[in-house]
Amino acid sequence: MDGLDESSFIVLDNGRAQKITVDTIGTGVAPIALVIAVQSSGISAAVLKKIQKAKRLIQPLITGERGCAG
Repeated sequence: MDGLDESSFIVLDNGRAQKITVDTIGTGVAPIALVIAVQSSGISAAVLKKIQKAKRLIQPLITGERGCAG
């Protein structure tokens, strides 16, 4: 979104603020690093199997070759 810069965000790692940079069109297209977290219970096992099958599509379609997903 236009107008956002480093001061628009606070990223914490174990409660400690981390230095960040915001990539813009001027700095080039940055690779995407994506983490997906799903809270589940015992009754959601069937749905989780479907999600695990879909994970093969995340790397090539969303993050691209230079990105990573977890």
